Amino acid sequence: MALIEEDKDPEKEKKTKKISVPIKQILQTRQAWGLISIRFLLDPVFYFFMFWIPKYLSEERGVSFERIGELFWIPFFALGISNIIGGGVSDRLIKSGMSVNRARKTVMGLAAALTMVAPLTVVASSAEVAIIFMSLIMFAHGFWITNYITITSELFGKNATSTVVGMCGSAGAIAGLLINPMIGKIVENYSYLPMWITSGILYPMGFIVLLLTIRKIQPLELQTAKNQ
Repeated sequence: MALIEEDKDPEKEKKTKKISVPIKQILQTRQAWGLISIRFLLDPVFYFFMFWIPKYLSEERGVSFERIGELFWIPFFALGISNIIGGGVSDRLIKSGMSVNRARKTVMGLAAALTMVAPLTVVASSAEVAIIFMSLIMFAHGFWITNYITITSELFGKNATSTVVGMCGSAGAIAGLLINPMIGKIVENYSYLPMWITSGILYPMGFIVLLLTIRKIQPLELQTAKNQ
């Protein structure tokens, strides 16, 4: 009985109440819509890499499935490396005296610029050189996404970040669902070139959206609601 009474301790119940920010309030912020829009724009590029590159290497480059297996891990290895160091680079800039706003956006701007090599994949002299360009794009993506996620937490804090991340992820999934069939039609009726050109344009577009919707990276003043 004592244990039951302890579990009912009002002080403990008070401490364990979850604090969250209403979704309606989150959606009233320009910053949330900016982050959602960016994921909607850019997630299809990642899906293109995951699901269409093996087919591209096979059909356009004449690479055997065995050779694809030997090469296709390289871009994702580059992604893994940049995922590890991406946030650290901007943190170093901040420690050197640069503002959080400028540091995050500098890294993301450089990453967006690096993805513009994507159309060069088409004119690469060999499959191996094409893989190098793909690796550069994925390397840039790692820097981009780590700082993107960090910005989300810096804006919305511990009480709203998970909600915003969920909404952004949903936006990206919806974009992939809509765009993937379109990719098939474009590839079938034209070529892979439009997809590579688009891959090189979308990150700079996403960066412009970032600049327009998140003018300064600082915690937003959000009212919380306590839920049992």
